[in-house]
Formats: sequence, C-alpha cells, structure tokens
Amino acid sequence: MRVPPRRLAGDCGGHRRGGSPAPGELGVPPGDLLVALGPAILACCYEVGEDVAAAVASRVGSPPGLAPASGKPGRLRLDLHLANRIQLERAGVAAGAIHEAPWCTRCRDDLFFSFRREGEGAGRQMAAVGPAADP
Repeated sequence: MRVPPRRLAGDCGGHRRGGSPAPGELGVPPGDLLVALGPAILACCYEVGEDVAAAVASRVGSPPGLAPASGKPGRLRLDLHLANRIQLERAGVAAGAIHEAPWCTRCRDDLFFSFRREGEGAGRQMAAVGPAADP
C-alpha cells in the first residue's frame, strides 16, 4: 500500500481466513491509500472448507465470490481478491485505488510457485515494496 501525500510505502500479506489488516489499523487515512493486491491463488483454483468460508464471511459478510466447488460436497471456491476488495472498500479505500494482479499462482506454473499445486516441496514467493525515485 502506498500513501501518496507522505510518500510512504508498505506491504501487508492477506490471510485466507479474512484478509489483510484494516487500513485504520495501519495508522493511515484509508482515503490516502493506493492498494495493489498481488498475485494469489484465485477463485478458479482456490477451494476451501466451510470453516474457512465462515471465517471470511465473519469479516466481509456473505462473500459474493463464494461458489460451490463442482462435485465436492462441503468445498467452496473463494475469490480472495474480492474478499480483500470488499474489506478495503468498507474501510474507506476508494474502489479506483485498489488494483489486482490478474494471475492465479496455481494456474501460472510458468511464473509462480504454488503449495496447492506442488505440495510441501513448493518454492516460496517474495515481494519487495518501496517508494519510487523522485522524477
């Protein structure tokens, strides 16, 4: 997340049971934030149990990105980007200030490691965030 007026930069990881910290918890006015939701396992591949769905619903309400996984009783597909977007917008971040990476880390084996695809031997992701150089 970047705060334009003060030229700050930060990073916070989302969590499968309910997303990132609320902008107010970061000590930054939500209206000042520019948010980038990085690559993640997306709704096309992210199956969760009812316990995880309930945990997410407790934070964002009944997520519109929740759908039954085909032929798998008790399994649902979860849209993490949508769940995080709902939380951010409710906290006061402008919809136009939230940007989502389009890649599913499970689908794109040419770009990303994925525990869900590769199991215990999967590599790990890393991100770096910092302020842009002055023009």
